[in-house]
Amino acid sequence: PQLDAEFRKCSWHEGPSSCARPPTHREAKGQTLGIVGFGTIGRGVAERAAALGMRVVAIEAHPPASPPPPLAWIGDDSMLPRLAAEADFVVVSLPLAPATRGLL
Repeated sequence: PQLDAEFRKCSWHEGPSSCARPPTHREAKGQTLGIVGFGTIGRGVAERAAALGMRVVAIEAHPPASPPPPLAWIGDDSMLPRLAAEADFVVVSLPLAPATRGLL
């Protein structure tokens, strides 16, 4: 407990204090998550992100005609620029294969 308290007070830091910086995290709720690769892992990530109140978009090689829940939209590889523009965070859940190498 004493070490934790000293760490939180920044008493260990010498020189200009870097402890005064604002936190770098953000609230997940209301943010947009982009998923590149909507297979089993991508679907699991999408479900969890939606449960946190995130808007979820995705791309995959052969997207369905309409986005399955919880996606706002799903598209093919040509929509990667749109995904990158809209997303606050991007998750890549692709196998490294000749077809995916250099995608990002």
